[in-house]
Amino acid sequence: MVATIDFDQVFTEITDRLKADNERRIKPPLVRIWDGDWVLRGEVHNEISAKFTLPENETGLGEIQMPAHYYLSRWLTDHDARDTANVFITVDKDGSRWAGMLDDLEQYKDDTGQRIVKAVFKSDYEHLKHILAYSNPFLPPEIQFPRIWILFGPAKWALKLTLFLNILRLEGNLWTVPDDPINGAGWFDLDQSTWSQVVAPLSIEDDNSQFCLGHSRFKYIHDVSKRIAADAQLTWEPRRYLDGDDPPWVGADLRHGCLVWDLVDNSGWDTETSFGGNLFTGLIRAFTTIGGDGISSGTTVISDPTFPPEYSQPGWKGTLPKAPGIILRDGERTGIQSNSFHWKPATDTEFVTGGHSMPGVVGALPG
Repeated sequence: MVATIDFDQVFTEITDRLKADNERRIKPPLVRIWDGDWVLRGEVHNEISAKFTLPENETGLGEIQMPAHYYLSRWLTDHDARDTANVFITVDKDGSRWAGMLDDLEQYKDDTGQRIVKAVFKSDYEHLKHILAYSNPFLPPEIQFPRIWILFGPAKWALKLTLFLNILRLEGNLWTVPDDPINGAGWFDLDQSTWSQVVAPLSIEDDNSQFCLGHSRFKYIHDVSKRIAADAQLTWEPRRYLDGDDPPWVGADLRHGCLVWDLVDNSGWDTETSFGGNLFTGLIRAFTTIGGDGISSGTTVISDPTFPPEYSQPGWKGTLPKAPGIILRDGERTGIQSNSFHWKPATDTEFVTGGHSMPGVVGALPG
């Protein structure tokens, strides 16, 4: 028996889905301003303009302009009367959240006589540029042995562990004088429910990212991770946890406003993906293999690749790295205005390190 199709019903389902998608697309984001203690000061609904950027593995800038008579503008400019100097902003849209701290505040009058308050925020990624990766996070700054932090392992695990240990140093008061030194409860605080920043947990067995050799001698986390994240195609994703949010992991007990760090791989480098092709044969699908040294890599072509089932699901949106859904070709008749091709060959394949002998160890001289 052949099933019949109710075309009117199918048409109604399609139009309802398109209408819901359009309503979600044009719905304005939820913009909220918080003080330094993460107490909500208000939602922004009277902005003149707003723009927020989110570059990969770099600090993004957010700018919002509001009339000077707006109550949030008055609160911002009356900085001496605020209980806290810091000001935070969160922007929620379609499940994503942009968050940052106030970096610059300006009030001016334009040529029409309107007084405007312009607030510029730096995204939370900026914190990675101010967290030092100690040579040894477990020792006081005056006693650092060995003189360099070295960690070999999967890139996600190595970078997240490096960040966690240095956040532990700051938040857990590990060799750091707490805000209230005479309060014994503030020393060696390992209760992450009180921390302002945490790192999402990751087991080394669950990490299939490219291997790396992370090293630091009092460099900032941003500098430590920049090349490693680029080589392994990883992206830092900081997200503020707010009351009412789902826990970032099972059993998480976090304070309101806590910054949760995660390192994600959206590239699909360790799965099948496209490595070229043409209009006649289609895309060439292959997967990357890692050599025994954990660093060198190669590619193996898949002769009969599978097609992602997500592309056959009604209403599914997105592009999977293993099978790009959209290919833009350049030519004489194309919508591409400009493009470029860039390739940089590898340089050194070996490096030599050295230093002083550990205390008490004296090398024998040739006799």
